Formats: sequence, structure tokens, C-alpha cells
Amino acid sequence: VRRGNATRVEEECLRLLIRDTSKCLQASNCIDVSEQCVELVLSQNNLNTREIDLFRYLISWGKFQSVDGWTEKVQSLIHLIRFPLMDMKELV
Repeated sequence: VRRGNATRVEEECLRLLIRDTSKCLQASNCIDVSEQCVELVLSQNNLNTREIDLFRYLISWGKFQSVDGWTEKVQSLIHLIRFPLMDMKELV
């Protein structure tokens, strides 16, 4: 989805993602998406899921993209995770 130039289909997909975020993140093909798509998802403020689930998704996506270099893959996106919204127990 391109910001500002989203088609009607792209906008509807984003609405579905916002409404059923947890379900979408658990879909088997959800990690096989572009970095731009992940950025768009993580930058949404109205997702229907817990922040820890977004963090876990980002790690899974990074490992899918590059098993050995996953930390580099997530480095540019990690700032989109709102760590203050998480309970520290969730990170352990």
C-alpha cells in the first residue's frame, strides 16, 4: 500500500487488517511481505492487537527474510514498536 496513493482495494485491505489484526498476523503468508508493507502495518495507531504481538511478528518477519541477518532487517523498523505499551513480563 502506497501512502497517499492507495487504491480502493488497498484501503479496504488496510481496514481489514486494522479490524482483524491478530488474525492477519497469524496467517501463514503474512511474513512473506515487503518491508514497506511491514512499515505501514506497524505505523498504524489503531491496530486490534497487543504491542507484544506486533513485536513478535516483526521478529518472525525478520527471520523469514534473512535467517542470519534478521537483526539488520528489523533494525529500520524496530522504532515503530511501542515498547512503553508492553508489560516488561511479556518481554521475558
